Amino acid sequence: MKALRVPFLLLLIFNVIAALFVALNLLGRRMPWDEPGESARLGRQLAPEQIRLVTTPAVPASSPRAAASAPVAGLLCSIVSGLTQDEAQQLEGQAQEYAQRLEMSISARVSGISAPSYWVHIPPSGGKEGATRRAEILTRAGLTDLIIIRDPGPNQFAISLGLFRSEEAARRLFDQLRKRNVINVRLTVRDNTGNNARVELKGPDQILDAMVSDFISTHSHARRSDSCHAA
Repeated sequence: MKALRVPFLLLLIFNVIAALFVALNLLGRRMPWDEPGESARLGRQLAPEQIRLVTTPAVPASSPRAAASAPVAGLLCSIVSGLTQDEAQQLEGQAQEYAQRLEMSISARVSGISAPSYWVHIPPSGGKEGATRRAEILTRAGLTDLIIIRDPGPNQFAISLGLFRSEEAARRLFDQLRKRNVINVRLTVRDNTGNNARVELKGPDQILDAMVSDFISTHSHARRSDSCHAA
């Protein structure tokens, strides 16, 4: 009987241990020889020492997104008036030069320029007596359509023979007089604009303001007005 008791006790102990392991497994407890769980595998995969921070590269200033967020330069609209035709064209050319050199948009529009006239005349010489004497000679030669200029100024006592809107008509009379030996006759283009020309300018505020201020400083008779100033 003693010989059977020892194997029986061993078998009983083995069954108890086996039942204990089965119970623990049913309760979700991990055995020492089981594979590690999901959390352990994730822990090995993360490898904290290999983690690197990735930063978003800066957006270049020339990209559309940067251009959209960049501040817009102010816009200045300025009118410079009281100019002669030559001065207006000078300011217009200066604006075009600035636009090309700085690669920016600057518009310039000239207005108030009148069409020139063409004056056929004999310049003053010898004062009033000289003008009267020449007028008598021309009248005897059949040139009766003439006027002695009596208004004070550089052309006082000149003899006007015709004022034309067309250069062609003025040139025709001039050639006829030269053929009739009126050798001191002159053909002059007259600027009828006076100081009535003006230039309307539009462009970046700081650049345009500096350009107009510089022009005004050398043309004291010119007048400036800023018609709009939008941000």
